[in-house]
Amino acid sequence: MLGYGGTDRPTDPSLYLSSGISSDFVDILDMEKVGLAVAIGHDWGARAISALAQYHPERIAAYAFFVLPYIAPGFIPAVDFKETLAATKKLLGFELFGYWLFFSEEDANDIIQKHVSTFKAALLEDYTSPLASYITEDDKEVFRKTFAQNGFAAPTCWYKVMTTLQQPKEDEKLPKERTYPPSSAPIFFAGARKDAICLPENGYRTFAEEGFKDHKITTHEYDADHWLYLSHADEINADLGTWLKSIVP
Repeated sequence: MLGYGGTDRPTDPSLYLSSGISSDFVDILDMEKVGLAVAIGHDWGARAISALAQYHPERIAAYAFFVLPYIAPGFIPAVDFKETLAATKKLLGFELFGYWLFFSEEDANDIIQKHVSTFKAALLEDYTSPLASYITEDDKEVFRKTFAQNGFAAPTCWYKVMTTLQQPKEDEKLPKERTYPPSSAPIFFAGARKDAICLPENGYRTFAEEGFKDHKITTHEYDADHWLYLSHADEINADLGTWLKSIVP
């Protein structure tokens, strides 16, 4: 993902707009001489491959979404983001995306850097929890070193482009016929039962919309947390393999 790992790390949120992200993917496909691809995305990766459906659907044969479903244009409306938070809380009964505001603050990178080993659980209290069974101490050290070296100013742009309404305003320019992927493209959705943010029911609600009535949709739910592809890799690979064999001539 742009801003992470060994990629470029621009800190201008406008470079994380769906139009640009999808163009980056197409550039890679062109460089690798891949005409048609199956797009698989997890979390913000689901937003990224949704952008491919909206800007370059002719390049994608099928889509697999992990924890987050297809992100339609207007997923975040072009209104004050706090209004979106209030509406989400009213719908679900609890806060879901409040942390986006923190990631959008100018000093978020500095604060996270000072607490890089602990911020996920309780940022300012330096609380640490036991490692998940699928993460080793070596894995943790790789993550720590990578983020300590690269910082969080670029990754947090994935949130800033939403909370500053740049992405919602771009969404308004898309033609209506690009609201959903082509019905000819099969879809795989994987929900994680223990994910506290990306709730499986939100995915099922999305794919029950009228716009998906003609799509061939395969769903699986795993007894996993957000990082399901790490904890349930064998099971997921088997399910993806079966799905791919069913859709690829």
